[in-house]
Amino acid sequence: MNDCSFGLIHLSNMSTTIRWLDSARTAVLVQHIGDYTVEDILARMEDLNAMLDTADHEVAVVQDHRKVGKLRGNMLGHLGDLARTRHPLIMQSVIVAPSAVSRLIGAIYSRLFYPILFFDTFEEALAYLQIDTNLDDLVA
Repeated sequence: MNDCSFGLIHLSNMSTTIRWLDSARTAVLVQHIGDYTVEDILARMEDLNAMLDTADHEVAVVQDHRKVGKLRGNMLGHLGDLARTRHPLIMQSVIVAPSAVSRLIGAIYSRLFYPILFFDTFEEALAYLQIDTNLDDLVA
């Protein structure tokens, strides 16, 4: 399966799992669970970037928001901070099952910095990215 995983990372009330989505390492899956803060997201970006430092090619990032809780803090005021932490090997960012808040913040971020695409299901996201993986592995 995945030979490089950063496992479960606990940040305040949020848990995040970061792992390679496919054996070719063309995509990383970031699964979020629980309430979160701006600091949680920035810390997660550091962990994601450490994982991407092991790659030698562009990578898609698929964020699973099916179990995301409430956002605590001023995310809009920190969009520039998030943009500055973006790894140069990220070729595409997608969010699966975004909440209305995720869509709004993502839409603003997309207009100001880098595009984010939104999909209601993993099937749609993986088809768009042309990634072949076992969807059973994505059930959390």
